[in-house]
Amino acid sequence: MKNNWVTAAMAATVLVTAVGCGAAEPEPDVVPTIQVEEPIPEESAPEKGISSNESVETQEEGQVYLPGKIREIGDNSVVISRTFVEDSVVYIPEEGSPDEELVTVRFMDDTEFEHWTIVGGGADIKRREASFSDITPDCGLELYGYYENDEFVAKRVLIEIDV
Repeated sequence: MKNNWVTAAMAATVLVTAVGCGAAEPEPDVVPTIQVEEPIPEESAPEKGISSNESVETQEEGQVYLPGKIREIGDNSVVISRTFVEDSVVYIPEEGSPDEELVTVRFMDDTEFEHWTIVGGGADIKRREASFSDITPDCGLELYGYYENDEFVAKRVLIEIDV
């Protein structure tokens, strides 16, 4: 009889523990952000101290810096969703959200392309020459150039792939 009470007490304890642990509230949906740990190489870093919501001109080239994520690829142009950088945090608006700023980017015959394969979150970057055909829907772009009417004209393009 005593063994039945011990068995019943243990079963009740296991049941109460399982029910108590399973009642946790689900975590709310959070917009993912990427914390930038590694410094951006000087040749591709925008001028410090300027909010990314403004057009940023690099001192050495006098060109506007525009980072973004590919949304559409055309014949000699792309549409990007502008990426925002504030206090070392990279913010990429969700596709279709009100915060998303779409920019049409046009490429010229003399546009310079460079392909960066980023390994281990920036621990290693493999660089090589590239062309417009290296741009794929899953890559990010860092663009240097100028605005002409409603389009951005790219003079230099860094194509970034994280692996």
